[in-house]
Amino acid sequence: MGDGELGAGSTVDAPRFPFGRPSTPRGPRTPNGHAGLFVLGVYPSALHVRREPPAWARRDLGISTVAALAVDDEPSVFWDGADADDRVSEWSDDVGFLEGDEEGRWGRVRPAGNGTSGRSVVEGVLGPLGIEAESTWFSDAVDRFFIKWAGGGRQRQQANAIAEDYEPFARATGPPSASLPLRPAVAELVDLAASEHRERLRKELVNSRSPLVVTLGEEARRVLAVVADEVEGGPTRPLDGKRFAEYPDDYGEAGALCVGDMTARWLALVHPGQRSPRWQQLHGRWRSLVRGKAG
Repeated sequence: MGDGELGAGSTVDAPRFPFGRPSTPRGPRTPNGHAGLFVLGVYPSALHVRREPPAWARRDLGISTVAALAVDDEPSVFWDGADADDRVSEWSDDVGFLEGDEEGRWGRVRPAGNGTSGRSVVEGVLGPLGIEAESTWFSDAVDRFFIKWAGGGRQRQQANAIAEDYEPFARATGPPSASLPLRPAVAELVDLAASEHRERLRKELVNSRSPLVVTLGEEARRVLAVVADEVEGGPTRPLDGKRFAEYPDDYGEAGALCVGDMTARWLALVHPGQRSPRWQQLHGRWRSLVRGKAG
């Protein structure tokens, strides 16, 4: 199955996670009072578990352990995973998870890989800026969860794990088939956000009244550029490979945006999931500069 083909979860009429929980839109995570910062990501994450199949399924179906299987929506965008144990326990009760190794049982699960983006943003963005999560408005360009498919020998992703290790088990034992949408290509995701989510995002920005907006990743940067009425400055430059050769010194440089009667400073930063050493170096330098100015 190639990158352009739909694997597990190709239908979006009634998107469902493995074991049956529905996938629903995730609204913004808003502060109780004045927002000191507006953070815009790409799309929500999920509640993940390490799923160990029962012995009989390993033997008869040839399925293996999934280190981090998405099984439900994350409780709030940019969740830090602090209450993952309780969340997984509630999820297990909700879906009626049949723990055990006996014939017909579903194996075992435990929390795994939760809250990485939320914690990375707090540590790598809010911390240097001196802003607390409690005073931050968190949102995403698209409010639904997507899964990725890896082909060509690359490390497998959620769609691979669902197709290879969940779907055969579901067919054999009865849990619902998963039906999560595949992640669109970058241009398609930006177009989706700019068309179907434009008014929502504009309303959130205006309502937040935040003096500072941070976009995380190239998709979020491009979405904000087309959603806003006016943008200017360094953030209008793409976060791509050319940035290293042409504009390496203006990473994290503040620009400005206008949405209706709301104006704000704008920082376009890499997404927490970006692990490229070169981007990490640029972001690390930005963190040091920002902390130096604050000090």
